[in-house]
Amino acid sequence: MGVYADDAYRDAVLDELYAHDQRVIAPSLGFDAARVLAHALRAWRIGLAWATLVLAVWLVGFFLTDMLVLALLPGCALLAARSRRGRGSVLRWTGRVTFGAGLWLVLYVACFGPAQTSYSPDRYGDESPVLPWNAMHGWIALGCLVLTAYCVALRQWHLDQVLRRDLAPESFADLARDPAEHVVSARLQWIRERIGREQHSPLILYDMADPFRGMGALREAWTLTVELRPASGAHSAAQLDPEEPVGNAWLLDHIKSQLTALRYPAEHGSSKAAGVRLDRLRQVEIDECVFLPLEGLRSRDQVPHSPGAFEEHRRAAVEESGEARRHFLRVRVGAWREEVVTTVFVRAHTQGGMVTLEVVSCVLNPVRTEFRDADRAARLPEPAVLAGRTGRALARTPAIAGSALVDVGRTVAWFLRVAVNGGGRRPIQGPAVSVRELATVRQASMFQELDAGRYIGTIRERVVNAVRIALLERDWDTSELDARALQLRGDGVLVERSSVPVHGVAVGHGGLPPRSRA
Repeated sequence: MGVYADDAYRDAVLDELYAHDQRVIAPSLGFDAARVLAHALRAWRIGLAWATLVLAVWLVGFFLTDMLVLALLPGCALLAARSRRGRGSVLRWTGRVTFGAGLWLVLYVACFGPAQTSYSPDRYGDESPVLPWNAMHGWIALGCLVLTAYCVALRQWHLDQVLRRDLAPESFADLARDPAEHVVSARLQWIRERIGREQHSPLILYDMADPFRGMGALREAWTLTVELRPASGAHSAAQLDPEEPVGNAWLLDHIKSQLTALRYPAEHGSSKAAGVRLDRLRQVEIDECVFLPLEGLRSRDQVPHSPGAFEEHRRAAVEESGEARRHFLRVRVGAWREEVVTTVFVRAHTQGGMVTLEVVSCVLNPVRTEFRDADRAARLPEPAVLAGRTGRALARTPAIAGSALVDVGRTVAWFLRVAVNGGGRRPIQGPAVSVRELATVRQASMFQELDAGRYIGTIRERVVNAVRIALLERDWDTSELDARALQLRGDGVLVERSSVPVHGVAVGHGGLPPRSRA
């Protein structure tokens, strides 16, 4: 719905997914970017058609009378003020005042102007016009403005019908009933095939500037490193089973099994278990992914996304603990109808008698409020939205001619950009933006923030506790791990954090004083 409600967002989607086809797409969490692209193209076609119609009306009007300049210049000022947002208040009020004055003059000429242009002799005896327009000019200009307002209202009605009819859940779920899916070109088909291969692949090709692009805002990133020492009673590490060496895969298996237990209630079969059926942790998704650099690839056609390619990279990346190619456990919790997505990446590696944990937490916020408002407004009964649609049409009429001209110019520039960047003529690049992140609000609600913090804290504590259990099973000392994993007051997890702030803390095994445990 965002591509219909916000032209700037629509253009950003087209620029990222269509114009720059050399860019690998960022991971898509809870949506299909190929369908977003299809609807962005449809929204662009609809907008271009209406902009062309408005320009045609104004070109005919200017051919008949130059009185429309009284509305065009203030409209350009209003359009410039809209692009400046909060800083364009003076320009905005100047445009409103001058447009009002120009409209008053148009009405005056239409109602009280002479039937023909009047002339008066000047001091040299030549006749010069007293008023450059007559009543006919006024009525033509007024009719042009009314027709423009009508076009604006019809465009809004058309977009409401698209949101109400084509984006309804029952229609959107059926690809055969989606008009956006019916317009397919060779270029679009090529791009959509690559989006389908890349957006949900466990092999993630990343941009070094932001490797977790598409996952949302970074909430915390920390490492925890402890040294492996035999526990008291274990004389040396050599007494341990040589068939089960301490390796990364061994440690990750313990972490995965402990995270999987989050899906089950604490008390199986009890009446209390029914109360947690709606807890999103019961649908926690746990899988593995490998982050790959783009070096060595020349085009998106060379990106390896087959299951065999992933398995090959996974086996190599688990134990190598490399810098560029990195293996992670990916723990994902989709809440609030998949609008709040919490993702925690866990990496564990052992080297030189040390155990190191790397944990990165990201939260994808909900979509913008104006997108949801546009969808709700489109589904209201027609009489309820008629007054609002009329008011919006009148408010947008002054700047619509300039806006239509900008839309047509932007379309020309976009085609030039496609011609320059498209066709595989540029080397492969990582994603510049995530279309999902572009549509998010800056701050989620308090309840959503609390839920995301709870998920992050729970997963973080479970990961640390899984490492502790794994070390105890091999008779390794865990005192250093316990000391690093507990805060001084025993109310959370203490880790060697980066500069990213931590917004939530959960308490698990050993995290509370004995008197506080139930």
